[in-house]
Amino acid sequence: MLLAHAQTWALSLAATAPTPGEELPFNPDDVTPGPLGFFVFIFVAVATGLLVMDLIRRTSRVQARARIREQLQAEVAANAAAATEVPAEGAAGVPDESSPTTDGGVAPDSKKPSDEARKAAD
Repeated sequence: MLLAHAQTWALSLAATAPTPGEELPFNPDDVTPGPLGFFVFIFVAVATGLLVMDLIRRTSRVQARARIREQLQAEVAANAAAATEVPAEGAAGVPDESSPTTDGGVAPDSKKPSDEARKAAD
């Protein structure tokens, strides 16, 4: 049924199409889109421009977020690497300022008497 309608439609188009010797009902040089065509063209051009601007804005936002995410991941990795490289207090033969010495006392750097203790001793 659909094929029959398509055939009759094609035949009707062929019957109304002008042959090379016939004259057209209008002058092809005077055919213009008119004001409606002008406004439709302007609307499509403006809509395309706005869509391109939106695409650029969204793309730059995604790129900025990706850069920030990479920087944060690099900082986290650097902090994790630095945390694993720092020796524990008193480990590896590195004395800590507040760690006790071998004679049972406190390390010499932390034995700084305060000014009040000096005045009281005098």
